[in-house]
Amino acid sequence: MKIKQVILVDSQDNVAGEEDLYSAHRHPAQRHRAVSVWIVRDKDGEREILLQKRSFEKIVGADQWGNGICGNVRPGESYLGCANRRLEEEIGLKDLSLSELYKFEYKVYSNEKYGEHEIDQVYITKYDGEFELNPMEVAQIEWVKLSELEKRLEGIEYITAKETLTYETNQLQDKTPSIELMLNDKISEIAPWTAIMLFNKKLRTSLRTF
Repeated sequence: MKIKQVILVDSQDNVAGEEDLYSAHRHPAQRHRAVSVWIVRDKDGEREILLQKRSFEKIVGADQWGNGICGNVRPGESYLGCANRRLEEEIGLKDLSLSELYKFEYKVYSNEKYGEHEIDQVYITKYDGEFELNPMEVAQIEWVKLSELEKRLEGIEYITAKETLTYETNQLQDKTPSIELMLNDKISEIAPWTAIMLFNKKLRTSLRTF
């Protein structure tokens, strides 16, 4: 089987080459392109956010909760093309209308072998229907009330994406942990890149108003 490739980029998001998935994520992770999609719906007068529990097969964020979907952009693929591909591959959704929010660069420590260093294009969409989960990608999904999520985030401080870029791998281990939140009456371990996004004011506003 051919190992999946990712697009390496410089700090201005100019293409700098290609690398296989594992080498790109091995410490110190190499900067590459990625996408994140947030999925929202309105139910019983409440705004809800879709979270997914990543499968044990993932080399980063295994068994942690993240946003709707995320993925690495492949050579020859656009950000939008990657987002649509991953929506179908992970949770079986096609032909959603995606709205572009913002792009950011960050680094995190994931485990003793792998980490992330991504330029991540963030999208948002509305959807309230059925899903077809790929168990190799997603262990579980849940809708979470945004009001509950924001309440659980109160009083928690987390590093910003910009701050992560100033740290080396050994420092990131302490600075970019996953965070535990009580959601839907159980403790959920939130992946560090999802935590970074949740503390971004622009994203929080979009989750409320989109």
